[in-house]
Amino acid sequence: MALKRKLSTSTLRDLVEEQTNPVKEPQNSPLDLANRRVKIIATLGPACWDDDKLEALLRVGVNIFRLNSAHRRDGQFEALVPRVRAAAERVLGRENASKVKVMADLQGVKYRCAEVDASFPDGIPLTAGETVTLALASQEDMGAMCKKGHIVLARTRDQIDMVTSLEEDMKLLLDDATMRLRVVKVDTPESKTCKVEVGGNLKPRKGINVPGLDRKGPGLTDKDMEDLECLLNCGVDIIAMSFVEKPADVEEVREAMKKMRPAADAVFPKVFAKIEKPQAITNIDDILKASDGAMVERGDLGSEFGNPLAVPFYQKLTLKKARQHGVFCIVATQLIEHMIRHLTPKCAEVGDVANAVFDGADAVMLSGETAMGVDPVNCVKTFRAIVDEADEKRYMFLS
Repeated sequence: MALKRKLSTSTLRDLVEEQTNPVKEPQNSPLDLANRRVKIIATLGPACWDDDKLEALLRVGVNIFRLNSAHRRDGQFEALVPRVRAAAERVLGRENASKVKVMADLQGVKYRCAEVDASFPDGIPLTAGETVTLALASQEDMGAMCKKGHIVLARTRDQIDMVTSLEEDMKLLLDDATMRLRVVKVDTPESKTCKVEVGGNLKPRKGINVPGLDRKGPGLTDKDMEDLECLLNCGVDIIAMSFVEKPADVEEVREAMKKMRPAADAVFPKVFAKIEKPQAITNIDDILKASDGAMVERGDLGSEFGNPLAVPFYQKLTLKKARQHGVFCIVATQLIEHMIRHLTPKCAEVGDVANAVFDGADAVMLSGETAMGVDPVNCVKTFRAIVDEADEKRYMFLS
């Protein structure tokens, strides 16, 4: 069909009729769904990783299963990946099973507060206007916990770099940017006084984002190296590197895999760059050239910018750049989050998913919706319906 930029009144009338009087839901075979242009990614978790659920998810349209290495436990992925492969064979047949891919995230450099003192079961209250100390755990008390007025970070290589790099007026966003601090005094290199600008309750091991902070060390942490070895043993198809700032971060993953598997005939997973930092936007063209694919990780992107208003613009920019470079691009997180606890999405979420497809996304991803949602199969079925409807009409919007 020729791409039509103008829609006549008669065409619009037909579209309205189609939407207000939908025909019976089409019956697609699993193979039809496997061949769809826009891929569906489902994150694996307790709600969906038994064999019956894996098969059901494939039958309603999952193309790629995602593993989150941040939550990996010993032996878990080694058992799960073969079960995904076996489910794909049962549903699609041996000759088509390879159409189903397994993707795994590497956590990358992630800052987190320490555990919280047990006397604060609901988390440490942070009140707007008060000052608190943010500091590394001391060498003498490596197991120090967060207490009232005192936020502690464990002494890892990356967190030492982060805390010692903090300067006055720098902002810190806690727990997916639900709380905000500002550095008002540098007490010592390892301890800073901060003013609470947006308060809340700080719970154990919650994430900390520092907008504009340039990472000093390598992109791969010690945990990433352990996870990468596991993922190579499992034979995953795609590695998604978190918090990429520059092309060298992608090359670091490739070089690490080559050292782990030095044989000349070794076959490696594709490497995707997760776009979730301002530095990644600045270096987007070079990162895309170095990568096999990209993922717009919207949750951390908003936190890292310190401004959720940045997300829609940089989502569109990344998708446009990915099309220009011919790079596979995923839109991820918070797409139909309402369905974690409910059986239908919000109308705004439907529009969000459709707009990602209209903008040229090659895949859209479910996170908590499938990993811990009330009905992962229904969630994917709904997701697939939105995606297919949008893809059918994307010619009207995609230039």
